[in-house]
Amino acid sequence: MIAAPAKIIRRLTRGIAISVALGFAGTSSFAQADIYSNDTLITGLEYGLICNVKTVGSEPAPDTDRGSIGLIESTGFSTHSTIVPAQLGLSFGVKSNAIEGDAIQGVRISVTHPPYKDSGTTDESWVSTIYTDGASTQMFTFDFPAELLIGKWTLSAQKDDQILYRVTFDVVSPANAPAYLRNLCEGDALTS
Repeated sequence: MIAAPAKIIRRLTRGIAISVALGFAGTSSFAQADIYSNDTLITGLEYGLICNVKTVGSEPAPDTDRGSIGLIESTGFSTHSTIVPAQLGLSFGVKSNAIEGDAIQGVRISVTHPPYKDSGTTDESWVSTIYTDGASTQMFTFDFPAELLIGKWTLSAQKDDQILYRVTFDVVSPANAPAYLRNLCEGDALTS
């Protein structure tokens, strides 16, 4: 499910959650994180994983595989990492703020991923806002088994022709994830 924020409530589309900042270096078997932030427009970029996302509504998002995004409660990251175990209920994403002045409206949030088996979809997007007075969160939640696709997933934000941020996540089999990530959500109710 994809998520986009709207101040206190965040939007979800089919599983996206975004955050960039204190990245986990990972193990030597994983490539260094591919992270970009336009520091002239964006501040506080943070990325990571979230164990328990509460959905409080939805809204249409025609450029997503499901045609809608979910609205979520604001939440912090359970850990900062670009390595994501492919587990139902787990969310990953990016948080950011606009540097100063007005919020950045009309931001195109995009997620690219390996093709879904049934639809072949590899690109999903929706329009959101990045605020100055509270972190804007964009995320993806693994809601369905068909979404558990191993490989590179990229979450990005663009306004007109300018890329605001881009974070690439490595989605891996839970067995191939570092131990602390495999057990990250034990005891949590994984919901979205």
